[in-house]
Amino acid sequence: MKKILVIEDDPSLAVLYRILLSTNGYSYEVASNGLDGLEKVWNEEPDLVLLDRKLPDISGLQVLQVLQSDPRSNRIPVIMTSILPPEDAMPRGGSIQGVIEFHAKPFYVDHLMQHISRMLAAAEPQPQLIPA
Repeated sequence: MKKILVIEDDPSLAVLYRILLSTNGYSYEVASNGLDGLEKVWNEEPDLVLLDRKLPDISGLQVLQVLQSDPRSNRIPVIMTSILPPEDAMPRGGSIQGVIEFHAKPFYVDHLMQHISRMLAAAEPQPQLIPA
Protein backbone atom coordinates (compact mmCIF):
# COMPACT_ATOMS: atom_id res chain seq x y z
CA MET A 1 0.00 0.00 0.00
CA LYS A 2 1.39 3.40 -1.01
CA LYS A 3 1.81 5.99 1.73
CA ILE A 4 1.03 9.65 1.17
CA LEU A 5 2.02 12.44 3.52
CA VAL A 6 -0.41 15.37 3.54
CA ILE A 7 1.06 18.64 4.80
CA GLU A 8 -2.02 20.84 5.21
CA ASP A 9 -2.95 23.34 7.93
CA ASP A 10 -6.68 23.54 7.10
CA PRO A 11 -8.39 20.88 9.26
CA SER A 12 -11.39 20.52 6.93
CA LEU A 13 -9.13 19.89 3.93
CA ALA A 14 -7.06 17.43 5.96
CA VAL A 15 -10.27 15.47 6.68
CA LEU A 16 -11.19 15.55 2.97
CA TYR A 17 -7.74 14.24 2.02
CA ARG A 18 -8.02 11.47 4.63
CA ILE A 19 -11.36 10.35 3.19
CA LEU A 20 -10.12 10.51 -0.42
CA LEU A 21 -6.89 8.68 0.24
CA SER A 22 -8.34 5.93 2.43
CA THR A 23 -11.24 5.23 0.04
CA ASN A 24 -8.74 4.99 -2.83
CA GLY A 25 -6.55 2.45 -1.04
CA TYR A 26 -3.70 4.67 0.18
CA SER A 27 -2.30 4.91 3.66
CA TYR A 28 -1.66 8.44 4.83
CA GLU A 29 -0.10 10.64 7.46
CA VAL A 30 -1.09 14.25 8.09
CA ALA A 31 1.07 17.12 9.30
CA SER A 32 -0.45 20.52 10.08
CA ASN A 33 2.72 22.55 9.53
CA GLY A 34 5.94 22.46 7.55
CA LEU A 35 8.38 21.50 10.29
CA ASP A 36 6.19 18.60 11.44
CA GLY A 37 5.84 17.61 7.79
CA LEU A 38 9.59 17.49 7.26
CA GLU A 39 10.04 15.33 10.34
CA LYS A 40 7.33 12.95 9.13
CA VAL A 41 8.92 12.74 5.67
CA TRP A 42 12.17 11.52 7.18
CA ASN A 43 10.54 9.22 9.76
CA GLU A 44 7.66 7.81 7.71
CA GLU A 45 9.31 7.72 4.25
CA PRO A 46 6.15 8.44 2.20
CA ASP A 47 5.80 7.56 -1.47
CA LEU A 48 4.35 11.00 -2.27
CA VAL A 49 3.88 14.34 -0.50
CA LEU A 50 0.76 16.46 -0.93
CA LEU A 51 2.01 19.90 0.14
CA ASP A 52 0.10 23.11 0.85
CA ARG A 53 1.82 26.28 -0.40
CA LYS A 54 0.87 28.39 2.63
CA LEU A 55 1.64 26.92 6.03
CA PRO A 56 1.68 28.58 9.46
CA ASP A 57 5.38 28.15 10.25
CA ILE A 58 7.41 27.86 7.04
CA SER A 59 6.09 28.06 3.50
CA GLY A 60 5.45 25.07 1.29
CA LEU A 61 8.21 26.35 -0.99
CA GLN A 62 10.67 26.25 1.92
CA VAL A 63 9.56 22.71 2.75
CA LEU A 64 10.05 21.75 -0.89
CA GLN A 65 13.54 23.27 -0.99
CA VAL A 66 14.57 21.27 2.09
CA LEU A 67 13.09 18.08 0.62
CA GLN A 68 14.98 18.60 -2.64
CA SER A 69 18.30 19.33 -0.96
CA ASP A 70 18.24 16.25 1.28
CA PRO A 71 19.24 12.88 -0.22
CA ARG A 72 16.71 11.14 2.06
CA SER A 73 13.83 12.93 0.36
CA ASN A 74 14.92 14.39 -2.98
CA ARG A 75 13.31 11.61 -5.03
CA ILE A 76 9.89 11.79 -3.40
CA PRO A 77 7.25 13.19 -5.80
CA VAL A 78 5.43 16.30 -4.57
CA ILE A 79 2.06 17.78 -5.48
CA MET A 80 1.78 21.37 -4.30
CA THR A 81 -1.65 22.88 -3.68
CA SER A 82 -2.56 26.53 -3.26
CA ILE A 83 -5.46 28.93 -3.35
CA LEU A 84 -3.17 31.11 -5.48
CA PRO A 85 -2.95 30.55 -9.24
CA PRO A 86 0.29 28.79 -10.33
CA GLU A 87 1.86 31.99 -11.67
CA ASP A 88 1.51 33.61 -8.22
CA ALA A 89 2.22 30.54 -6.09
CA MET A 90 5.58 29.65 -7.63
CA PRO A 91 8.73 31.77 -7.22
CA ARG A 92 9.58 34.24 -9.95
CA GLY A 93 12.56 33.60 -12.18
CA GLY A 94 13.44 30.21 -10.79
CA SER A 95 12.46 26.66 -11.41
CA ILE A 96 11.46 24.20 -8.77
CA GLN A 97 12.63 20.68 -9.38
CA GLY A 98 10.48 17.86 -8.12
CA VAL A 99 7.09 19.56 -8.31
CA ILE A 100 5.64 17.59 -11.12
CA GLU A 101 2.11 18.75 -10.41
CA PHE A 102 0.55 21.93 -9.08
CA HIS A 103 -3.14 22.05 -8.13
CA ALA A 104 -5.07 25.21 -7.43
CA LYS A 105 -7.68 25.01 -4.68
CA PRO A 106 -10.51 24.25 -5.01
CA PHE A 107 -9.76 21.24 -7.19
CA TYR A 108 -11.63 18.40 -8.82
CA VAL A 109 -11.32 15.31 -6.67
CA ASP A 110 -11.10 12.91 -9.62
CA HIS A 111 -8.44 15.06 -11.26
CA LEU A 112 -6.29 15.10 -8.12
CA MET A 113 -6.62 11.34 -7.58
CA GLN A 114 -5.63 10.67 -11.22
CA HIS A 115 -2.50 12.79 -10.79
CA ILE A 116 -1.60 11.06 -7.52
CA SER A 117 -1.95 7.68 -9.22
CA ARG A 118 0.09 8.79 -12.26
CA MET A 119 2.88 10.32 -10.16
CA LEU A 120 3.17 7.21 -8.00
CA ALA A 121 3.34 5.02 -11.11
CA ALA A 122 6.01 7.27 -12.66
CA ALA A 123 8.09 7.09 -9.47
CA GLU A 124 8.12 3.28 -9.50
CA PRO A 125 11.48 1.79 -10.42
CA GLN A 126 11.36 0.33 -13.89
CA PRO A 127 12.24 -3.37 -14.18
CA GLN A 128 15.58 -4.03 -15.78
CA LEU A 129 15.53 -6.35 -18.75
CA ILE A 130 18.24 -8.95 -18.62
CA PRO A 131 19.43 -10.09 -22.05
CA ALA A 132 19.02 -13.80 -22.67
